[in-house]
Amino acid sequence: VCAVGGDRVALVARGDTFSFAGGCSAVQSIAVSFAPTSAGSYLSLVSYNEGDTVADSQLRVDNIRLTRSTVDFECQAPGAFPTAGGDCGFVTGTTGSGGSVTASAAPSCGMPTSGTQYARLLAGANIDIPGGGTIARPLAANVSEVRVAIPTGASHVSFDYSFNNAEGTQGTYIDGYDVAVVDSTGALLFQCVKGDASTAPVGCSGPAHFNSGMPAAPAGAYLSLVCFNSLDTSVDSILLVDSICFVGRPRLTFSAPLGAGSLASRIDCANPFDFVLMPVTLAPGAFPFGAFYGVDISLLDLFAQVGGGAPFFTTTDAKGVYEFGPIPGLPSGLTIYATVLDGLTSPNPRVGLPAAFTIP
Repeated sequence: VCAVGGDRVALVARGDTFSFAGGCSAVQSIAVSFAPTSAGSYLSLVSYNEGDTVADSQLRVDNIRLTRSTVDFECQAPGAFPTAGGDCGFVTGTTGSGGSVTASAAPSCGMPTSGTQYARLLAGANIDIPGGGTIARPLAANVSEVRVAIPTGASHVSFDYSFNNAEGTQGTYIDGYDVAVVDSTGALLFQCVKGDASTAPVGCSGPAHFNSGMPAAPAGAYLSLVCFNSLDTSVDSILLVDSICFVGRPRLTFSAPLGAGSLASRIDCANPFDFVLMPVTLAPGAFPFGAFYGVDISLLDLFAQVGGGAPFFTTTDAKGVYEFGPIPGLPSGLTIYATVLDGLTSPNPRVGLPAAFTIP
């Protein structure tokens, strides 16, 4: 992966004639993650001769997918949020005026629903929208907004959200929220969720989950998150958002919620009510370039885990989530290597990035 000037920012794969015997190597698959790229970055594919041109080797490449399937707020410092440029969560910050936006680590209204942080949008825009109405898009200049980049071609979106209504049900000062997929100009492509104080009781609604197909996202499309005041800014309502997924591949994460010797796993961004496979091995092998989608696991162990059922082979819930654990009493310092697949009944299963975790 190279920056616009050609400097390498991430090494994906490499090899030479000392890596394997003459002839054609077996077809290999690789899935790696790397830091967010700047504008103009590209994937560079190179095959070269060294010292002679008597016999030319060949590199064959197929099925390249560059995805940004998930957006987390864990990379933000609690209490801070990006303002102008992008960041490691592909979040571009706020526009307009008024309400502040922060990444919070303080549990509130059922958040966070995964990880340790979530986005907290404080209503600040003073606009006039009737109860049950839809905010005009493109947005007016005084509307505060958070923009989350969507991968080109993504056709599914899911996220968790909660609205904390500060003013109660009434018909004049109607605070509200609106989440929508928009194009690069801000024009509406797909309405996800909206709500306001005309029907919502005072207080926190509690976490809700949105999960839906959408029109394939064009280049430059983004998820627009808005929380607004109507006609006053005396009391500000709050919109909380977490676990944004543009489903392109399932995600596997590990944690130790009980401290030393504990382990829990979470699969999310998967298809709802789908079979998922999480092969696990203790052998590092060539991780994350192992023979089975990044992990080096024997065929015998793979069959044993499929036959053993959960947590290795199981199904997701309506949110496309499966959680296991936490379990205590495991040896500290033990490292596990794993990956995750869903869509197992389709000709082309979707493969998540391989994950390694050392038990504290």
